[in-house]
Amino acid sequence: MVCDVRPIFEDYVYPIPERNTVSHTKLLGFSYLVLMELLTEDFDGNTHRLSFQMTEGTLADFRVALQRATEQLDILKANTRALSTEHQ
Repeated sequence: MVCDVRPIFEDYVYPIPERNTVSHTKLLGFSYLVLMELLTEDFDGNTHRLSFQMTEGTLADFRVALQRATEQLDILKANTRALSTEHQ
């Protein structure tokens, strides 16, 4: 994961507008991002690289989702451990 700052300009570089009502050199501000790259492996053992860019709000949502997934995993592990000890 990497934190990044991106500039926000009033206009894009391309396509070139027909009229000059906005400026492509006027800096309006910055956008703060988190860049995340994950390596995954499919059923055939092939590795795939996935890249995501997240705003601060999306990162907060992702953190909450990870916490919720952790809580569910803990419950699942606790319940399956109890089941596996019953069959021994």
